[in-house]
This record gives sequence, C-alpha cells and structure tokens, in this order.
Amino acid sequence: LIYNGVDETYFLPKPVERNSTRQELGLSEEDYVVLHVARLDPMKAHDWVISTAKLCPDIKFIFIGLGTNHLDVPKNVINLGVKKDLVPFYNASDCLVSWSYYGEGFPNVIAEAMACGLPVIANNVGDSWYLLGNTGLKSVAQTPDEFANDILLASAKNLAGFDKNKIIRRVVDNFSARVMVKQYEALY
Repeated sequence: LIYNGVDETYFLPKPVERNSTRQELGLSEEDYVVLHVARLDPMKAHDWVISTAKLCPDIKFIFIGLGTNHLDVPKNVINLGVKKDLVPFYNASDCLVSWSYYGEGFPNVIAEAMACGLPVIANNVGDSWYLLGNTGLKSVAQTPDEFANDILLASAKNLAGFDKNKIIRRVVDNFSARVMVKQYEALY
C-alpha cells in the first residue's frame, strides 16, 4: 500500500498568510477558527458540521469546497465555495475538522493541513485516524452535541498539547511526495 504524497515544499506553515487571510475574511487574531474542506456531498457530513457550528456560536467556521457557497449556514460560518489554493486557509485556521459519514480513503485535506502544522479533529472513517497518528484529536462523537464538545475543548485548550513540529514531521516522514516516490521506486 502506497499512500498519496503531499508536497511538503508547498504545504507548509506560512505565518504571514495567517494575518492577511484573516483580515480578508474579517476575522480577528482572537477568533478561534475551524476549517472544514470538503465538496458538497452526502458522505462529507456538512449537515453535521453545520449543526455543530450552531452549537458553537463563539467559534468561527470556514467551509471550502465545491457547492459549499450555496449552503444555508449560521452567522459564524463563512462559506467560500471552491478555492484553488488552500495554504492560506490552513495557515489562517486553528484546526481542521474532517468528518465523514462513510467512504473516505486517504483524505488528502488532512495530510495537507498537517503539513502546514494545523491540528486536526477527525472521526474514524477511512485512513483519517491512521493519518493523525498521535498528533490530532480522534473524535468518537456520535452526535453534533458531542462533536461540538470536542471543538469547544480544542478551542479552550487551543490544542496546546499538539506540537506543530510533530504534526509536520508525521506528514513529512510518512506521507510526503518524497516518501511516496521512494516507495514506488522500491516497488518497481
């Protein structure tokens, strides 16, 4: 099994983009920002994340993905639709949430976010938890209320227990394009 590779020379922390992207979106440095990147598809659980956002009115959410700009969302959600460059949004956010009802394989968005040093909260679908290793919050929530508690806990602690360098190392050492190419070379 050879996993997708993330270009760690492209997906990386860019602190300068944090402030500029937040300014463009009308967010302050004090805002706790949760990013959800997924095309509009029943498996991607937008209804779940919207319900969770309603339960966390003091937290800002950003939705990116095909069709998300047409969603009916609460005031604390910025729904942007398709964005070709996600690096500014990974850097502007405090965590990524990845929640799927079913059908995930290797969620590239998790690996990309982690390469930027962004902590991730994910449920156990596909390779999500394997990607996280011990670098993110593995949610076992069964309801939006429980998921909201995970997010509120993360915001209160600002996921301080997760070392950004450790998050980045997890991707670079296991899921980088360089590692993927070496694995293909070894296979051939």
